[in-house]
Amino acid sequence: KDLFVLNNISENSVIYSYILSSEVLTNEYSLKKQNVSPYITIDKNWDDYKNTISKKLANDSRRQKIRLAKSGNLEYQFADQEKEIIYMLNKLDEFKGNRSYSNMIAKNYFDRQGIKIFLIEICKSFSEKGYLALTSLHSSNQIYAVHLGFVFNECYYYYLPSFNPKFFSYSVGRLLMENSIKEAFELKLKKYDFLNGDEEYKYKYSDNQINIYQFSNYQSKFYGKLIRYFEEII
Repeated sequence: KDLFVLNNISENSVIYSYILSSEVLTNEYSLKKQNVSPYITIDKNWDDYKNTISKKLANDSRRQKIRLAKSGNLEYQFADQEKEIIYMLNKLDEFKGNRSYSNMIAKNYFDRQGIKIFLIEICKSFSEKGYLALTSLHSSNQIYAVHLGFVFNECYYYYLPSFNPKFFSYSVGRLLMENSIKEAFELKLKKYDFLNGDEEYKYKYSDNQINIYQFSNYQSKFYGKLIRYFEEII
């Protein structure tokens, strides 16, 4: 009853504006920066944007593509049929659950029971509405990387990438991400959103970012001041 908390509120969201209105705020509240969300503003064509990326990075991407091409033609695929969606999500699950991947990057995203089933149903629904951006980088006999993203309201959301850890040295995750950025430009969207996190690689593609906040509202003035005090010293 005394404490109400909202996490991951973007500073350009409707919720952010609403909670700062006098109708919502009560005795005590805090608005604490929680994270950032880097993004690319799409206000030029793809070729002009490519020239803003460092030559070292661009050259390395070309080199990696040449290396991969030795194993077969390099292709990008968008999943829009149910069988393709299930297959790619299974591959994403496989890569995330691989022991060597987990040691390098993060634990398996699908560890929580039911999350894969939920994602499959969401992806099927989003595909029907044109929101799904489930893509892969592959050759004729090998999938190198998979990315689950979304396109909505003229924005491409870079949500859940994964890659085959056997090809870590080929930067396959980055190659697939760069292709998704190119796709956002070709679709003439307005924004490419890397979502939460200030990972260094994101700033190699853009200097823009949006602040993400945690909002806490305290009904009790005493407890509100006490909690705000501890927030400031921790």
